Amino acid sequence: SDVYKRQYQRRVRAFYAKFHGKSWPKFNSVKICALAYARIQGKQNLITHFQNSRLLSEEKKCRPIIFGLDAAGRATVEEQWPSPDSLAHRDAARTRGGRSRGRAQRARRRDD
Repeated sequence: SDVYKRQYQRRVRAFYAKFHGKSWPKFNSVKICALAYARIQGKQNLITHFQNSRLLSEEKKCRPIIFGLDAAGRATVEEQWPSPDSLAHRDAARTRGGRSRGRAQRARRRDD
């Protein structure tokens, strides 16, 4: 609903105002917090993005974690990663968004 959307937007702006550009004195660090909108939006889109990632073959402590909701609606339950898609799908995704496409386009332009 529109009311929920406006409340959410207010919370995001408040969070941004509270943390963006601020230091972390509690942790004795010189680092400054920088917030930006994510390139990938939504839980399912993130799962799809990382589903075929090499990160999932790393040590467990280095992998992304999927959280679900417990009975009280708190984000505390760790979910399992879905199985990777087929290799053909993974290769197609790399070509769509990666360097391979750029090289192919440059090669076509040279041929024209």
